[in-house]
Amino acid sequence: MLLLIAWDSAIGQEYFQQEVNYTINVALDDRKHTLDGFIRMAYINHSPDVLYEVHMHHWPNAYSNVETPLARQLVKHGKFLFQFSGPENTGSIRNIQYKVNGVDAQTDDTDTPADYTKLILPEALRPGDTAIIETPFFVSLPDAEISRLGHSGQAYYITQWYPKPAVYDSRGWHAMSYLNQGEFYANFGYFEVNITLPSNYVVMATGELQNEDELEWLTEKARSTESWQTTHKNMSFPPSAQTTKTLTYKQGNIHDFAWFADKRYRVAKGDVVLPHSGRTVTAWAAFTDNEAKLWQSSIDYLTRAVYNYSLWNGDYPYNHVTAVDGVISAGAGMEYPMITVIGESGNAVDLETVIMHEVGHNWFYGVLASNERRFPWMDEGMNTANEMRYMEKHHPHLNIFGSRHNSWLMRWLQLDRYRLRDQNYFLYAFNARRNLDQAPCLHSEDFTPLNYGAMVYAKAALAFEYLRAYTGDDAYDAAMQAYFDHWKFKHPYPEDVWPYVQQASGDDAQWVKDLICTTKKSDYKIKYLKRTDSGFDLTIKAKGIEGPVTCTALNDKGEVLDQAWVPPFGRDTTVQISLRNFHRLVLDHDRRTTDINRKNNSIRSSGILRKMEPLRFQWLAGMEDPSRTTLYYTPTLGYNTTDGLMAGLLLHNVSPLQKMFEFRVMPMFGFASNEFTGTAAIQHNLRIQSSRWIENLRTEMSAATFGTGGAGLGGSFTRYELASQLDIRRNPLSRNLSHHVHYAVTHVSETFGIRPSDELLVTTTSNNLYGFLAYELRNRLTIRPYHLMAAFDLHEDFNRVWLEWNGKFVMNRHKRSLFLRFFGGTFLHHDTNMPRYNFRMDGINGAQDFRYSHVFPGRFENNGLLSQQFVGGHGNFKIPTANGQTNSWMVAANAKMQSPFKFLPLGIYADVGFSDPQGLPNAPGILANAGIYLWLIPEIVEVYFPVIWSEDIRREIETRGLNYSQLIRFMINFNEINPFKAIRRIPG
Repeated sequence: MLLLIAWDSAIGQEYFQQEVNYTINVALDDRKHTLDGFIRMAYINHSPDVLYEVHMHHWPNAYSNVETPLARQLVKHGKFLFQFSGPENTGSIRNIQYKVNGVDAQTDDTDTPADYTKLILPEALRPGDTAIIETPFFVSLPDAEISRLGHSGQAYYITQWYPKPAVYDSRGWHAMSYLNQGEFYANFGYFEVNITLPSNYVVMATGELQNEDELEWLTEKARSTESWQTTHKNMSFPPSAQTTKTLTYKQGNIHDFAWFADKRYRVAKGDVVLPHSGRTVTAWAAFTDNEAKLWQSSIDYLTRAVYNYSLWNGDYPYNHVTAVDGVISAGAGMEYPMITVIGESGNAVDLETVIMHEVGHNWFYGVLASNERRFPWMDEGMNTANEMRYMEKHHPHLNIFGSRHNSWLMRWLQLDRYRLRDQNYFLYAFNARRNLDQAPCLHSEDFTPLNYGAMVYAKAALAFEYLRAYTGDDAYDAAMQAYFDHWKFKHPYPEDVWPYVQQASGDDAQWVKDLICTTKKSDYKIKYLKRTDSGFDLTIKAKGIEGPVTCTALNDKGEVLDQAWVPPFGRDTTVQISLRNFHRLVLDHDRRTTDINRKNNSIRSSGILRKMEPLRFQWLAGMEDPSRTTLYYTPTLGYNTTDGLMAGLLLHNVSPLQKMFEFRVMPMFGFASNEFTGTAAIQHNLRIQSSRWIENLRTEMSAATFGTGGAGLGGSFTRYELASQLDIRRNPLSRNLSHHVHYAVTHVSETFGIRPSDELLVTTTSNNLYGFLAYELRNRLTIRPYHLMAAFDLHEDFNRVWLEWNGKFVMNRHKRSLFLRFFGGTFLHHDTNMPRYNFRMDGINGAQDFRYSHVFPGRFENNGLLSQQFVGGHGNFKIPTANGQTNSWMVAANAKMQSPFKFLPLGIYADVGFSDPQGLPNAPGILANAGIYLWLIPEIVEVYFPVIWSEDIRREIETRGLNYSQLIRFMINFNEINPFKAIRRIPG
C-alpha cells in the first residue's frame, strides 16, 4: 500500500483534466424529425498549456453522406442500410455559428472529416482561464436503424447530438470521428438541458428532472403500469399533442447527455438502497408494448445491478438510474450517464443481462471515464467481468445458452456440463485456437467484428475473472474499490489500472498484463506425476502465459478431495502432493483460467496411459469435453453412378474449437459395385506464435477411393494427397486482407473397365503424380471482396500456370451483388494428347478433374442429369462446349448479376473467352454465351439456363444434336459445403 500511495502522489503532480459546463436549449419537431437548439459551453482550461484552438465534435454529421468514417466502417462490417439509403434517412448538424466570449470565431476544417473541426479561439486560453463557447445548431435526425442517433417513426433516440469539445489531456487532443464500433471519450462537467416537445411524449434522460408536475405525471404512469395487464400489443403512435412542454434536467459530474422520447412508453419505478452509504437511488424504466411482459421485471434488474456493482466497486454516485426500450434502434444496448437504451431481447434472461451490463457502464466509463475508443477493454472487458460475476451469483444454474433446462440436444452436444460463464471462453478460444486472436489492448478500430466481442469483451473479462478467482473476492474487491475511489470522475489510462491489479494479486501480475496486452496463450500441462515417500511430486509446465492455476484432487466418483492454487510460475514447476488416496489430479478443474488446451490437464494416480481421458463415443458432433477423449460417429449415405447407393459410418474428432490433430474416417460400401469405398484424412494444425511472417501451418494427409466407370465396368480411383496451407501473418490494421500459400502432392491410381463383348471385360490401370503450388490473396471487404489465385500445376507430361481473379460488388442493402471473374492460363510444357489436361472453356466437369479434388456423383457420365454438373474453373462458360479447349493458352471473363429483389433468387450471366487457335484453319474466334441463372447458395449451388450463344457454339450444338435441356447445367461445389471445412473458414 505504501508503494501505491507513493505512485499516486507521483502521477498526481502531472494529472489534469479539462472541465466543460453546458447549458443547452433544444426543441424537437416530430413532423420533420429535427432538433433546433442553442448551446452555451464554459470551457475551463485546467491544463498547464496555453490553448489556441478547441477541437469540436459535430457527430451528427457522421450520418451526412456515405463517405464519412462511420459510413465506411458500417460497410466494412457488412451493414449496408446507410450505404444505400436515400437522403431522407441521413442526418446532419448544421447552422453552427460559434462565438467565443461574445466574439465570432472561425473553424478550420482542413484535413478533418465532416464530423469534427478545429475551433480557432479569438484569444489564447491560458491555464486556469475559461472560454464561453456558444452556437445555435440544427440537427436532422437519421434513421435509427443506422446507428445510435435517430428516430424510428416518432420514437426518438437522441444521443451524441450536440456540439461538444474533444478531450484534451496530457497526451494532447483526442478528436475522433463518430463510429459504430468504437465508443467515446468526453469531458466531465455540469449539464443543464431544456427540452421542448409535444406534451404527450414520455421523456427519459440523463440528469435530474426539475419539473415537479412531470415527475408526478411519470409517477402516476408508473402506478398505472403496476395494475396494467398485458392484453394485446399496440405499437402504433398516438397523435402528438397540440401543446408543448419544456423539461429541464440538471446534473454534475457527467460527461455526456442523452435523452429518449416516445409517446407509447409505459413507465415503471422503484428504488434501491446502496450497500455502503445507505443512500436511496430511484430506478425508472420506460418501455413499449413490444416486450412489455418482459419489461415488467425491469425494475428488479435495474436495482439488482446498481446494488451489486456498488457492492463490488463503490456506490453509485447519482440519484437515479434509467433503462428505456429501444425497440428496433441500431443503438440499442448502449449506455449513457444514468440511462441506457435496450433493444429487443426475446427472453427474460437476455433482457436482464443487457440491462445489467449497460447499467454497469455507469462505473466503467460513466464514472471511470477511460478513453473507450483507444482502450475499449478498460470499460467493456472490466464491465463484462462484473457481468459474469453477477450472472453467476443470481443465475448459477444457467447453462451456456442462458437456459435452466438442458434439452436432449444440449446433452447430445455435450454442452450440458458448461455454464453461462463458459460462453466467453468459447468465444475467445474459437479464434485463439486458430491463431486469429488479437490483443484486447488494441485500438477499437483495429479489431475485426468477431474479435471485438471475443477479445475486448470476452478475453479481457476472462482475465479479470481469472484474477478474482486467484486472489479471492475480498482482495479483488478492495483493489477495485481503491481504483474506483481514486479515479472516479477522472480519465484513467491502462497504466493507472495495473497498480490495483498488482494490489489484488500481491505480485507483479505480469500474467494479467500479458492476457490484455499480447496474444500469448495460456497452456498449462501436466508433465508427470512421481510417487515419493511423502506422497507425490507433480511437475507441471506453463507454455505461453506464466500465470497461476488450480490443482484439484478427485476421487473415482469425480468428487473434489482437495484443491489449491499454484502461484504464477515459469515454464516448469513441481508441486508436492501430500494426499495419497486420490484417483486423479486435474489442472484448472473449475475452468477459471484461459487455458487454451485443457486436454493435457489431468493424470491418474496409477495405471497405464494415465494422461489419457476415458474414451467416449458421441453421435454426430459436439463441443469439446476435456475430461473425455471423444470420438464422434454418424451413419452416412452417398451415391454415385458406379457404386450406386453407399452406406457407411463417419468417425471423427472435429469440434468447433480447432484441435492440433484432427481426423475423419468414412468407410462405406457401394451396393451396386459391391465394393468398399470411402475417405480418410488427418490434419495437423500448427499455431506459430513467435514468427513475424507465418501465422498458421495446416498439413493434411488424405485418401479416397470410389468407383468411376459405368455399372458392371469395375472402374475406380484411389487418391492419396499430402497438402499444406501456410497462412502469412496478417497486418493487425488490415485484417480483411489475408495471404496464403498452398502446396499439394497428389497420387491418383485409376482403373478403367472396357467391355468389348458381353463376355469380356478389359481393365487398364494408370498411376499419376501431380504437384500443385499456389499463392492466394483474399480481401474480405464486405462491399467489394475479391479473391486472387496464382497457381502452378505440375505433371511429368505438362506444366501450366494460371491466374484467376474473382470479385463481388454489392449493389443494394439486401446484399444483391454483381460478380466478376477473370481467368488467364498458359502451358509451359505439354507432352500428351490427353484432352483432360487441356484448359476448357466450359470449366471443370468430372472428366477434367484429374486430381479428383471435387465430388461428382456422375463423374464420367456422358448423358443424363448428373453429366451436367460442373464446378467452374478455366473459362467457366455455363453452356457445355468443346470449343476453345487448348493445350496452349486461354483468357476468359465472366459476369453474373443477381436480381435486386430480396426474395427473388434469379440473376443474369454472361461469359466471353478466347484461346490460342493453334493454327487450325477453322479454329473458333471469340466465344460467348449469356443467360439466366437460379441460385440456391450463391457461388456454390446454382443452375444455368443459356439464352444466347456465339456462332461457333451454335454450330457445335447442331452438330452434336443437343436439345435445350442438355444445355442446362448446374454447379454444386460440395467442397464449399463440407461442414468440416466451412467451420474453419469462418472469418476471424
